[in-house]
Amino acid sequence: MNITYICRQMVLLLHGEIRRLGPDGEFREVYGNLPADFDPFRRDENFLREVLSREPKAVPDLFSERDFIYYGILRLENGEILLAGPVRVSEDGADLAQYMQAQHHLCGDGSYKFPYCDLRSFSNGLLLLFHLLTGKEVEYSGLLEETSVGVGIEKQSGAAINGRVFHHQETETPHNPYDHEMRKLEAIQNGDKEELERCRNEIWVGEYGRVAEDPLRQAKNLAVIAIVLASRAAIRGGLLPELAFSMADGYILLMESASDIHRVDAVAQQAENDFAREVAAAGPESGRNLLTVRAKDYIFKHLHGELRVSEIADVLGVHPNYLSTVFSREEGISIRQYICRERIRQSKNLLRYSRYSISEISGYLSFSSQSHFSSCFRKLTSMTPGEYRAKFGQA
Repeated sequence: MNITYICRQMVLLLHGEIRRLGPDGEFREVYGNLPADFDPFRRDENFLREVLSREPKAVPDLFSERDFIYYGILRLENGEILLAGPVRVSEDGADLAQYMQAQHHLCGDGSYKFPYCDLRSFSNGLLLLFHLLTGKEVEYSGLLEETSVGVGIEKQSGAAINGRVFHHQETETPHNPYDHEMRKLEAIQNGDKEELERCRNEIWVGEYGRVAEDPLRQAKNLAVIAIVLASRAAIRGGLLPELAFSMADGYILLMESASDIHRVDAVAQQAENDFAREVAAAGPESGRNLLTVRAKDYIFKHLHGELRVSEIADVLGVHPNYLSTVFSREEGISIRQYICRERIRQSKNLLRYSRYSISEISGYLSFSSQSHFSSCFRKLTSMTPGEYRAKFGQA
């Protein structure tokens, strides 16, 4: 086993430095190109001693500074120690870089930067490195339970839950009724906007759960819950999962940018309305046949590329003729017609809400030419793309 080769390759995946230390903490090899002046382990001896004194774990030891700066420790059977990181799991790294420079006495010329890696990728990379070097298999759930990231969560969660139960029993303040929530979700699942509005106007005694101390954060957390539940109800109602997930992401990002509670509530309400509308537009037969659903989901994911029936059938593991027959029977149109319809549907959104030119939209949606795009658009909407944008586009 070539540990040097493995570590050099893993640096590319983890986006962070890996250091190989002997049992006594002496540096043996450093993998990556981070200068010593920018390495917290080589610049800050106290930090190095503190990290090496951490209680040994049977799994990779994942720990953090300032919530967004992560490291990993792997202890090998021969006594050697691998130190990975730091990486930042927040895309905004300016403040974190300043903290690192001051905290660990790094080079003070203001040029320090350290790499970004999302936490799940960094964690899974550590697990893979651990497996390659030890042969042991550890799942992500096990990593959370055994490291500082997850230690104490069970006790803390138990205290938090019991505290809220006690509060509601003591004050005799109930939550919003479960059946009210189920009626709302059923209205979205059925694409019934009128029933959804009736549910909103119901009068009930109770309150929404407390999920944050700050009022704005409370509103945003409740909005996230509402949007996610609405997206799942819409999927049960026949909306394509990928479309529902993308819609939910968009609404949550829009909601997170809001600076007042009324705006947050408005976004959540609009999300519920739009999910119900999309379910209604999909029709009562949508989602009945699993093969058709899988085909439509694949088409949605790859709408910006060339789509061939043979390619879709190959991915789904069926013969193209069989797929075409089932799809046409279920949808009432051929797969090619469906693809064209979906591309026009998406082009309408781009014409209304984006600043892409008509030629750019044509290219993104893989029409053979702008004239072909215009011809298909006119056939399905009785308007040219330019006329549609002039009438419905946002100024």
